Amino acid sequence: MHYLSLNRTLIEKAKRIICAILRASGGEVRGKVRLNKAFWFAHVHYFRHHTGVLSRYPIARLPEGPAINDLNTLMVQLEQEGRVKLSQEAPAKDGWEPMEVFQLVGTGSDEALLDGDELDSIAQAAEWIRNRSGTQASQDSHRLSFGWKMSDNGDIIDISNDALSDDEVTATTQRQDELRGRIDWAQALVERHFKK
Repeated sequence: MHYLSLNRTLIEKAKRIICAILRASGGEVRGKVRLNKAFWFAHVHYFRHHTGVLSRYPIARLPEGPAINDLNTLMVQLEQEGRVKLSQEAPAKDGWEPMEVFQLVGTGSDEALLDGDELDSIAQAAEWIRNRSGTQASQDSHRLSFGWKMSDNGDIIDISNDALSDDEVTATTQRQDELRGRIDWAQALVERHFKK
């Protein structure tokens, strides 16, 4: 889903969530992967523990896991609006490229526009990424995101699939396998019948 096709309300809600994640993370998040995973986790937590969805802003399937759709565009706009500062720190000796640093510079007015349940899920997401490297957060999202496992790169992930418990995922997978078996059986039967 292209950023320009989204309505302003969706975009603004995503920006508020990002700013609240930065505030809940002590004012900054180091690494684009970690910010993406915090946004995703906040949505999963909200769906599991509260009523409805945190936002309807699209979360895309990328090779490194669930990610904020068009994150770069959102962050440039947030910087232009004076709400965040974007920078990079030099890569570690074993690092591949510079790490993005996202710092909150706004007044915190974004938090006033989010309710207590929303802030709770955002705080849980900030806690979830607190001691995880980008690599660890990515690996954990691969393991935990049923929507990521079932989609292709660039697809939009249905967050309700990621909110399933392990037991629900197992039951859903077993049901899918059972249905696939029935479809394969019916297809073979039809092919045999029409080949005569």
